[in-house]
Formats: sequence, C-alpha cells, structure tokens
Amino acid sequence: ERVDGDTMALCVGIATPFCCTAGVVSFTWSISPADVDLASVTSTGIHSPRLVVLENQLRPGTAYTFKLTAALADLQAAATTTVLINRAPFGGDLHFLYTPPALSLVTTVGLQATNWIDDDAEDYPLQYSFSYRPQGSAPGGMADVSLGQSALDGLVSWLPFAGNWTVACHVSDVYQAVALAERQLGVHVAILDATRTSSILEQIKTAHAEGSVSQGNGLAASLVGALNQRSDASVGSEEEQEEESL
Repeated sequence: ERVDGDTMALCVGIATPFCCTAGVVSFTWSISPADVDLASVTSTGIHSPRLVVLENQLRPGTAYTFKLTAALADLQAAATTTVLINRAPFGGDLHFLYTPPALSLVTTVGLQATNWIDDDAEDYPLQYSFSYRPQGSAPGGMADVSLGQSALDGLVSWLPFAGNWTVACHVSDVYQAVALAERQLGVHVAILDATRTSSILEQIKTAHAEGSVSQGNGLAASLVGALNQRSDASVGSEEEQEEESL
C-alpha cells in the first residue's frame, strides 16, 4: 500500500472487533526500519489494536513494515503489513521567461517548471499549478492568487501588475504528494492609460471566448489590482493636499 505521509495520518490495525473469553489480550506495535520512536509519533500509542501515525513523521520514499503482536498468557501471534510512504516530486525548479525590467501590465512573464522528476513510474503524470502573493505574506492566505488549474505542461503566462511578488510553483504526483518552488519578482509601475486598459479587456474577452478561462481570469485579476493601486494612489494624493491646505 502507498500513502502520502505529508498530508494524512496513517491508520493501520485490526479490521474486525477482537475479543477473547480466555483472558486479557495485550497488543504491541513495532516498526521496521526503526528510524522513528513509534510511541512518540502516534495518537493511539503502541498498545492498542489500532495504530494511528501522525502526518509528517515517516520518511518519504521509505517502505515501512508495521508488526502487531498479540499476547495471551504464554501465547503470541503476530501480523505485519508494509506501507510505502510516497515521496513528492523533486529535483526541479521554477524559472521566469521574460526580458527585464518587468513593467506593470506591459511585460508578460512566462512561468516554467523545469526538471521535476519522481522516483516511481506509477506517480506520473506530474501536474503543475502556479500562484503569486505579496512578498512577506503567508502562503495559502487570502493574498495568495492562483493562476489557474493544474496542468501537465508546466508553463503558464502571467501579466503581472506592479509590486514585489513571491511566485510559487506547486508540483504534484497522482497521489497528491506536493513539492514547492518559489522565486521573487519585482514589477515596476507603468502608465495605465485608456488604450492599454481597452487592450487588456479585449484580451480577457478573447481568452474567455476561446475557452481559456484561467488565462482570462488571470488577466482580469491583474487589471483589477492595477486599477486598485491607481485608486489608492489617487486617494492618498487627495488626502495629502487636504492636509497641506490645513
């Protein structure tokens, strides 16, 4: 059996109720290879017929054999099961494809995932997804913006607006083990006039008409972000003028 030890707890044990009228049965779990203290990484302890190993405790890529020993007086019986802890994709990176400097709503930046591999043929195909967030913000929070659904080609285009961004590439195998690569990108302010705004709106319409919903949504998110920045700047300028007049 294969499990993803990074995202889920591992539960093994007796599938049917166990009872004995001849006395009290004691249970003890052990693990091989014994590279963890089994008693300290479970929520159930090692003396129960059911064993729950907490997530992120077992080494990815390792096949662990769990042994349950049941004892009654001088009698013993044992059963084993082997579980392979899935390893996330590895060895790759995230690259930007563009000519610097990056200008707000002018420079299209290609995001390319390269050289990602997995150590088991059954884990393919790999899927790639991308997101961005302001530098310094927490991953997975409200400020984290997805650039579309997972894809197999590992390449997307992004038209960013001004800011300092952390760009993330998420790589997953068929068992949902996920690896992450991040890079920083600074995007400079550029003039957003009516012509440029109209051009982006046309690109959004075209993308949706051609069924490229993710691309259209990404363009829309960038345009809204740039317009919000301009609105915030305008409000700040008006407040400064009012303070000076006082």
